[in-house]
Amino acid sequence: MAVSVTQLRSAKYVLFELCLPGRSPQTAGVMLWDESNSEYAVRFRRDFHLISGEDDLEVLVALERGIEDDLRRDGPTEVFRRIYDTGSNVIRITDAETATVDNFDRTVMRLYRKHVPSQVQRYETHLPRVLLAAAAGSWGDAMSPEGLAGQAEEWIEVPDGFRIDDQMFIAQVVGRSMEPEIPDGSLCVFRYQPTGSRRNR
Repeated sequence: MAVSVTQLRSAKYVLFELCLPGRSPQTAGVMLWDESNSEYAVRFRRDFHLISGEDDLEVLVALERGIEDDLRRDGPTEVFRRIYDTGSNVIRITDAETATVDNFDRTVMRLYRKHVPSQVQRYETHLPRVLLAAAAGSWGDAMSPEGLAGQAEEWIEVPDGFRIDDQMFIAQVVGRSMEPEIPDGSLCVFRYQPTGSRRNR
């Protein structure tokens, strides 16, 4: 039986720093790219409206869109050179560091969670993470949305474009029984569903 081995490779990443007047610099996003083939992934924080004034928010949204458009058109190397040479004082980028990549999207999310603080917006951008044992074994009131929020080990930001609501939660898979589809340690989103075939829950 053939076993698929995940290809690991090195890539570079930088952090975008937000430097608003009169405030300490804050990490605004992360970008990961592979110099050998120009593949890249970028992720900006989604709480600009909570950390900036109305005037600043328009500038930040325009900067984010401008950077993403430039990356699509010119690629990471040219965009970084331009930001270093002529970039706005509002956005700066850190020196590049190396990351080990198995999957680009997963790696940029891991870097984002590690380096980019964001304010928890419950059931808007974040879902509660509960212990898988609790999720599998507590099918009573504790599994209601209120109960899940109360059991949360932490609140985790979900990817952009992922529609969420207060019936959802996150649990971390432990073990290799579902690999390769679901690797050990994966964070999976579940929906609380009080109806179904398991004892009517």
